[in-house]
Amino acid sequence: MTGNRKLVKEIIILIIPAIIEYSFQALVNYADFIMVGKLGIEASATIGITNEVTF
Repeated sequence: MTGNRKLVKEIIILIIPAIIEYSFQALVNYADFIMVGKLGIEASATIGITNEVTF
């Protein structure tokens, strides 16, 4: 049992930076939508396509 807990703890420690990076990437994508949304539907669609490739 102790080995499993240690393994789970190590996995969680490795996952935390990935979660933080994903959160920052999502914030940047939202900022892109906010800035480009004022330019029109075509620009918003372009950002949407780009975000799909990123994820």
